[in-house]
Amino acid sequence: METLITPEIMSALGISVQIFLGILLADFISGFFHWLEDCYGREHWPVLGPYVIEPNIRHHSRPLDFTRGSYLFRNRVVLVLALLFTLWFWAMGWLNPFTLTALVFGSQANEIHCWAHMPTAKVPRWVQFLQRAGLFLTPFHHWRHHRAPFDCHYCTVTNFLNPVLDKIGFFRGLERMIWIVTSKSPRDRKITV
Repeated sequence: METLITPEIMSALGISVQIFLGILLADFISGFFHWLEDCYGREHWPVLGPYVIEPNIRHHSRPLDFTRGSYLFRNRVVLVLALLFTLWFWAMGWLNPFTLTALVFGSQANEIHCWAHMPTAKVPRWVQFLQRAGLFLTPFHHWRHHRAPFDCHYCTVTNFLNPVLDKIGFFRGLERMIWIVTSKSPRDRKITV
């Protein structure tokens, strides 16, 4: 009797799991840095201030502004970071389905976030399909981040991690740890530029 689970099926399953975990890693990293920018980033910081923090703060007071910019303008920082990490992972022999998927989805986190803010008619149909499937961040899911008290749903790739991280108080726990170590509180999340 032949087994139903062939080495090819096991290989395909293993690759599928790596891809899914790579997407979750990209989502987690997008949420971590989004939280860090929102809570502790300052516009006056060298380099990061004008190119990352200030546009992020502006986005919270005028959420649709970044949908009007170009793809390169929106994604320039994450594209450069993804390229640098891709080269490093390649040089170290660490490129595999997991790391490659994390890099690809991570490099597109701002664009996926942008699609969650755009009117449905302007979002490509294939993106709408992935949003309905929950693989890409949906407008309804993300809107919770833009409502008072502005302290949840930081992840910008999928709908999967935000409910889990919010339920376990992950980011509030990080804020408590930072307070214990540095006596620094998160800034007022309603701050505008």
